Amino acid sequence: MAKFNLDDFFEDDIPTGWKCALISNHSHSLSQSEAEMHWMTFTSLSGESDPNWAEFVQAENSFKELFSNLECDIGLYICEQNINGHSPKLASNSISDAISYNVREKRFDAFTSDQFDCVILGNFDLTFPVFISEEQEWGTIENAVLKSGLHLLK
Repeated sequence: MAKFNLDDFFEDDIPTGWKCALISNHSHSLSQSEAEMHWMTFTSLSGESDPNWAEFVQAENSFKELFSNLECDIGLYICEQNINGHSPKLASNSISDAISYNVREKRFDAFTSDQFDCVILGNFDLTFPVFISEEQEWGTIENAVLKSGLHLLK
């Protein structure tokens, strides 16, 4: 496992020795106008009566499937809870719970693996930045992402 300082992944530049992509519910990076018109965040939803609720739940389930697969395939685990300095609101008993909180923007976590050099960050707008060592190929992550019906934007 490559040594890393988690704080390095919150800077504007990609840390030396790493490369980055986005795991996304969207097939492309959204333009500003698409982002403004899109239902992207949980905070814009008002619950099951919201017309976008079914689409949101489908996206949430896709992320749960992805992270569950990565947990099995590469031993993915939560490496730090509540990044970005927010006070904890909820505790996770499982990767699935953590993903719900991250997708719903209630808490942001970071995830990593002892078996595969990667760092995945919880993020806004149904996208998760993923960093892997420059020495690795995207295949392991990309296969899991595609299997879950999501997209890897490189």
